Amino acid sequence: MVKITNGNRTTVVTKGVFEEMYKPSGWEICDISKEIPQNEEILNPEENAPESTPEMPPAQTEDELINPEDVPDEDEEVEIPISEMKLDELKAYAAEHDIDISAAKTKQDIKAIIKAEMEG
Repeated sequence: MVKITNGNRTTVVTKGVFEEMYKPSGWEICDISKEIPQNEEILNPEENAPESTPEMPPAQTEDELINPEDVPDEDEEVEIPISEMKLDELKAYAAEHDIDISAAKTKQDIKAIIKAEMEG
């Protein structure tokens, strides 16, 4: 449990609730305690979360938390791991990388040949 304040009010909440809900809205830790103080107000985060004010940033959606640099362009192909490729994808990959798979009899043989070529 942590004792927190926003300058006007002091309360006690769990550290997780503080980090997730109160810290982004400007609350600060006053005191870290192992026990819940008897005379302090304890807020239920579901019922008494801080209300949005003009100085508080709006809550971010999951889409806003994604770094745009981590998302491939629509034109850019995302390469599937060899272990997850289907037979036609393996054959296309081998042809694209000039890997001779004519000796392969099974899908596992094709994967082994491609992996050997990639390592060698």
